[in-house]
Amino acid sequence: MEKITLDAAAAAALRAAETGTELIGPDGHPIGAFVRRDALSAVRQVLSERRRLLDEEIDAISTAELDAIVAAGGGIPHDEVVKRLGLE
Repeated sequence: MEKITLDAAAAAALRAAETGTELIGPDGHPIGAFVRRDALSAVRQVLSERRRLLDEEIDAISTAELDAIVAAGGGIPHDEVVKRLGLE
């Protein structure tokens, strides 16, 4: 994990911040969101589980099935893709 050293004011603001607080750059544009250290492992666990589930769903669509769709000149409608990935 990379580290960024904060000035005292930014560090104080983050100590008081809740997980999910949006971080805004000097230009007024969002640059990310804050995750408190005590919530970081839970966030990582959720992301890991989502990756695992997506990998399982992706594996459920065979290469032969994809090749047949391409050969037919068609595609899978967006709603079907969402359904197959379990993102309904």
